[in-house]
Amino acid sequence: MYHGIPAPLNDRVFSVLLVSGVLAKTAEGGREESLVLQIPVDLASFPEDAITSQNEAKVGKSLVQGEYASVEKVVRVGEESQWVMATASNAKGVLPMWVQKKAVPGEIVKDVEYVYGFIEKHRSELVGESGV
Repeated sequence: MYHGIPAPLNDRVFSVLLVSGVLAKTAEGGREESLVLQIPVDLASFPEDAITSQNEAKVGKSLVQGEYASVEKVVRVGEESQWVMATASNAKGVLPMWVQKKAVPGEIVKDVEYVYGFIEKHRSELVGESGV
């Protein structure tokens, strides 16, 4: 994950292993449960050529490697959704932890809006791929 941060702070990158899947799905228009796990990955243990694409994504930017983990469960019944999550993160760098703890809830709300906006914008493509 990449997060642009206002100056004078450096942008952040959070390398994660993302695992997701459908836990349960009932008949059309019924209940569906999905799970998303994000597990932090230390890129220092990877060969340089394995992480080139990430480095090229923001050429010329100073990036701070942060840590992020989450467990997320999405339950959908018809058109209604419930998204429950637990997260732990450390943006690292010079940003004090008390500032991070205060900012995280607002950032999560933005992420939820971003995800639902993405789904709405790409719904026809997503439905074609997954049948959801």
